Amino acid sequence: MTTAYLNEITTKLSSFGSFGELLNAGGNYRPSIYLKNGDHKNNRAKMDLVTAYDDAQQQRGDNRRAFRGNW
Repeated sequence: MTTAYLNEITTKLSSFGSFGELLNAGGNYRPSIYLKNGDHKNNRAKMDLVTAYDDAQQQRGDNRRAFRGNW
C-alpha cells in the first residue's frame, strides 16, 4: 500500500489528517474498526487501514494494535 493511499483512507475514515498522525496519536490511542454489512468498498478500505496500522506499529516496536469491534 502506498503512503498516498494510506493517507487518503485515513482522512476518509478517521479524524486524523494523515496515516502518520494516526500512528503517532497521543494518549495510547488505537483505532477501532467496525465493518458494515454490504458496504464492501468501505470495508475493504477499513481492513487495509487497520492491517497497515498493525504492521507499522509492530515494525516500530509499539504494542498498540487496532481494535476490531465485530470480527
